[in-house]
Amino acid sequence: MKLKYSGIEGVDVAIGKFKPTAGREFNTSSNRIKTIERSLITNQVLPNKIWGLAIGTEVNGLDLDLGAYAGDLDGDWNFTEFDAGYLLNAAVTYNDVRLSYLYNDGDPGNSGAKDYDHIISLSYVNYGKTGYEGLGFFAEAIYAVGDDDAWGITLMPSYMLTDRLESVLRLHVAGSEGDSGLTVQKRYDRQVDALASSKGDQYVGAYAGLNYYLCGDKLKLMGGVEYGNFDQDSGASLDVWSVLGGVRIYF
Repeated sequence: MKLKYSGIEGVDVAIGKFKPTAGREFNTSSNRIKTIERSLITNQVLPNKIWGLAIGTEVNGLDLDLGAYAGDLDGDWNFTEFDAGYLLNAAVTYNDVRLSYLYNDGDPGNSGAKDYDHIISLSYVNYGKTGYEGLGFFAEAIYAVGDDDAWGITLMPSYMLTDRLESVLRLHVAGSEGDSGLTVQKRYDRQVDALASSKGDQYVGAYAGLNYYLCGDKLKLMGGVEYGNFDQDSGASLDVWSVLGGVRIYF
């Protein structure tokens, strides 16, 4: 549940259970993402939807977002009991560029957050305004500070081949300071083998896909092929090819 009030001129106030304004890929609704799944670094370091309060405004052409969140998460539907720590979030957006920061106070009861004290994201999104008709581009760099610092870079160009058919390419690289700082994606890389270890320190992936928009993002067919190489802490290297397909629909 999320309630948003825009009755104050130039200020939006939101309260409820929602995503902090952190990584741009993380904040893009699953109804609107251009790939079947999000990148490894986004899934690994950014939190669940959590209960909080956020304020957004515009100052001198800059969109500013500030948020405070309860760190505990007791099931999908339960209200927070405020019995753990907290998270703080700040983001500034100028035109197509956003810089965001998420702070976790480190309380062991912060079940709504991942085990990272600081997460910084710098992103650029430009769909349809590049000067080349039909061409879009997404780029994001994330750095997360924790027991094992982790980082990731995502580059994703897209192009509308026709009014309905879109091609998408995503290149993603992630790494960590420790040998076991990254975790193999749950969907679908972890299911291809009886892995001796799901931990590692380096990942390189490439995704190529097509999206067919029957009714914009409200109804689209998606298909893609993804290759991933994951260096495990055991010293082994996991190579995975995935053929993915899906239908996304919402009202």
